[in-house]
Amino acid sequence: ENLPGSPSARELVVSRAWEYLQQIEAEAHDDPATLRDLAAAYERIGRIRAEDTHPHLGGTGSLQQAKRLYEKALEIRRRLVEANPGNVSLQLDLLRTMRNVASIYYQSGDLDHPLEIHLQRLRAAEEIEKSHDSIELKDMIAAIENNIGVTLIGFGDYASALDYHRRSLAMDQALLDADPSNSRMRDRVANAHDWVASALKFDKRYAEA
Repeated sequence: ENLPGSPSARELVVSRAWEYLQQIEAEAHDDPATLRDLAAAYERIGRIRAEDTHPHLGGTGSLQQAKRLYEKALEIRRRLVEANPGNVSLQLDLLRTMRNVASIYYQSGDLDHPLEIHLQRLRAAEEIEKSHDSIELKDMIAAIENNIGVTLIGFGDYASALDYHRRSLAMDQALLDADPSNSRMRDRVANAHDWVASALKFDKRYAEA
């Protein structure tokens, strides 16, 4: 990333890897393990391109390429869930990939698609929770609530954003209370407080913020 001439080298690595993955996909024959690895690989390359949006690296072209890579991963994840409807791990993979797709739309200034995607994620996660309650799932639901709140701030709907951020904070706080030594959850709680304060500030409720 930091070497002279790295943009062209990164571009070459990504394009070669993309070609290689397409070859593997053509030979995968719907093997779940191979397809799952493929989806993860498409996402890793997509993450590289999403990071290359600075003009001296790849600019908006990188963002569009990242979107195509993430959507390819999303297509594979959906196929896996459809073929294995009772597999919770695959369902959670799908929800994470949907988050990445939403992030790309958000970065490009499109707020409608991220909001729709995050609301779908929330409904799906809550449905999974009915039969599969876990800390991982609670963690994910709290994060999704935060994602929705952030997107609603972009729309200027500060009251609704505040509701989602407060729910996210309450869930994060409960997870931290259950595991007080968890430094990642301490960071999450701090971040959740920050978003609640931001929503209040945008709503001009400065004292509360």
